Amino acid sequence: MDTAPLSAGQILSHYRILEQIGAGGMGVVYRAHDLRLQRDVALKVLPFGSISPEQRSRFHKEALALSRLNHPNIATIYDFDNQGDLYFLVMELISGFSLDEMLRTGPLPEPEALRFGIQLTQGLAAAHRQNLVHRDLKPANLRITPEGHLKILDFGLSKILQPDSAIALTVSFRETGLVIGTLPYMAPEQLRGESVDARTDVWAAGAVLYEMAAAHPPFPQPTQAVLINAILNQPPRSISEYAPSASPRYQAVVSKALAKAPAERYQSATELLHDLQRVQSGTLTITPPKVKESGGFRLVSWTLAAIFLALALMLGIRQTASWKTLFGTHAVQAVRSVAVLPLRNLSGDREQEYFADGLTEELTNELARLGSLRVISRTSAMQYKAAQKSLPTIAQELNVDAVIEGSVVRVGRRVRVTAQLVQARPETNLWGASYERDVRDVLTLQREVASNIAREIRLQLTPQQQTRLQSRDNPDPEAHEAYLKGLYYWYKAEPEDFARSRGYFQQAIDHDPNYALAYSGLSSYYAAEAVRGMSPPTRAFPLSKAAAEKALQLDPLSAESHLARGAPKLFYDWDWSGAQQDIAKALELNPNYAEGHRLYSIYFRTVGDLAGSIRELRSARELDPLSADIGYSMATTLFLERDYDATITECRRILEIEARYAPAQYLMSDASREKGDLAGAFQQLNTALTLDEDQELRKVLLEARQASGFGGALKAVSQRQLQRLDRAAGQNYISPMAFAQLYAQLGNPNAAFEWLDRAYNERSRNLLDLKLDPNFDSLRPDSRFSQLLRRIGLP
Repeated sequence: MDTAPLSAGQILSHYRILEQIGAGGMGVVYRAHDLRLQRDVALKVLPFGSISPEQRSRFHKEALALSRLNHPNIATIYDFDNQGDLYFLVMELISGFSLDEMLRTGPLPEPEALRFGIQLTQGLAAAHRQNLVHRDLKPANLRITPEGHLKILDFGLSKILQPDSAIALTVSFRETGLVIGTLPYMAPEQLRGESVDARTDVWAAGAVLYEMAAAHPPFPQPTQAVLINAILNQPPRSISEYAPSASPRYQAVVSKALAKAPAERYQSATELLHDLQRVQSGTLTITPPKVKESGGFRLVSWTLAAIFLALALMLGIRQTASWKTLFGTHAVQAVRSVAVLPLRNLSGDREQEYFADGLTEELTNELARLGSLRVISRTSAMQYKAAQKSLPTIAQELNVDAVIEGSVVRVGRRVRVTAQLVQARPETNLWGASYERDVRDVLTLQREVASNIAREIRLQLTPQQQTRLQSRDNPDPEAHEAYLKGLYYWYKAEPEDFARSRGYFQQAIDHDPNYALAYSGLSSYYAAEAVRGMSPPTRAFPLSKAAAEKALQLDPLSAESHLARGAPKLFYDWDWSGAQQDIAKALELNPNYAEGHRLYSIYFRTVGDLAGSIRELRSARELDPLSADIGYSMATTLFLERDYDATITECRRILEIEARYAPAQYLMSDASREKGDLAGAFQQLNTALTLDEDQELRKVLLEARQASGFGGALKAVSQRQLQRLDRAAGQNYISPMAFAQLYAQLGNPNAAFEWLDRAYNERSRNLLDLKLDPNFDSLRPDSRFSQLLRRIGLP
């Protein structure tokens, strides 16, 4: 019978329920506390329903036998008890994650698959020596501890839960129709209802070994009937079709474990264990297949048979990878560009999203510093966080040769990162590895991953790049946690989320005053406050400068710190040469720094080199093709160049990427107005106000259109905006440039110059575009305009 969920605090026998941690066909699992022995345990409530005394006796005997299993690779059963009609097993509580969760990110490297396979067969062999058969072996029943040990769960539970004569066809379906659960790992004799023995577990172990190497079950047929037929009658697909680097020795062992007839399989888990150990040591000899006599003719020697096998292997290799597959490697096509896709958070805790996103960015940055490799920036790669697209499609959209995907699992202070490099065309797994570290070593782990990828794709690294990839001092773990949270909120769209990033960057500094990146993050936050008009530049930029100087003092080779110092020099100090030097140095240290190229483009347009500005923005777009902010910088530069048609085209491209990006609609309206298309300007402004959900200004716009036409409507909105800014200025900081632009558009030059003087005194960032901005054309004949340009020091 089905039982109601147990609640926290409820007591069964002498176990207090703490929380539910799992559920499935074999029961519901709770974390519980043993009140007698004062330890936490896993308590599995079994779906028994109404049972007879005879069945209860048999269950108890089976549980006693299982409790005698004592092996490092088997989860221990402590107790079997009941409270009324509620029967439950009490088991060892194992932290970590399931093998099933690991395989969602792709195949395991062969050395790791062998390590786990050896542990699996060691546990099976120990159980088989006591005449205990698992019957339901599958990746979901194998758990990997934070220390990297494999534990077999639910040993023999299927036998407890059903009579010997029953056949467990517990099957569920994904939305895609793929079968999951027990069925894909059942041996043929199990499906036929025949008696099972240790060789049935050997089959299931072979299926697990196959899946570890291929990230697919040996029989991936989509429906139950077709799957059963395949298990009974068809051979599995070659592992090399999924994983070209899988060695012939490994594949031969898996093939023998998956033999249809039990007599042709390994006859025990111990036999399978020994062959896995031989594969690990490189001493396993592949036995050629026996050749039957036919028509009086047979091959003259095993030598010819071996040649035949070698030729067959060569032909298979030719179709999948290269000659080097035979030796466990592969041919790598030229990889000159990659994208790091968002690492999947498999911790089962949404609160850990910041950690997975942060490690994605750090791995991206480690690779980005390797100048000969083009690395797509985080902003564009994160667009695929929940995308259901194939890797070749993603690679084509980002225009890269390969992608890196993987996962993060964090359990307590242990972190496991799995990563694989996948060539896009044709789709081929080039490299994969899993790493497990203490949380304090996670940055070393990131550098190790980047170094391995660089070696795999044969990048020629400079001595400086090699130095940057070598292990450096890592920050305090709590400081690193706070920094990752700061990054997470930095990228949030809502102002209140963005504001939270400052607190986390400061927390990182408080935990570790020598953490250079935390100072860079704090510097960038203050600069963004000023640039976005959230704070007076006279307050924010000095704070930004101080943090940047501290970051550079701690790490002179940090691209982030050089760029953080360059921003205040450009926007606040109006130190054009100093800004150019810092931005150029940042790009020398990290040629893939999309934000660096964008800031360099602003420098170039400030000094009047619009061609240089466009060139830098094109470089930024190659690195961050889906960034609306880079697109907006491109559109702004085109607007300053007075190429209004190109501005409108660029704004439309931005809106294809981010449909609710209101600044593009406003800029498109300005461009239409400047080219004399008042009807277009009206429509685009109406759309922009709709995106901003500004019903008041939309009402003004539409009513003025009825009374005064398109031009009158645009002017009426400017007048109402001015009134609203006046009211808001008493409560929030409003950039003087907003007032100056509206007064210039409304034909009030004296008021416009008054606000421009205020903007000068506040060192407003928008003054950098004053020389070229069409919005101020009406002021250009006035001598006060040229005097202001000289005061700013614009070239």
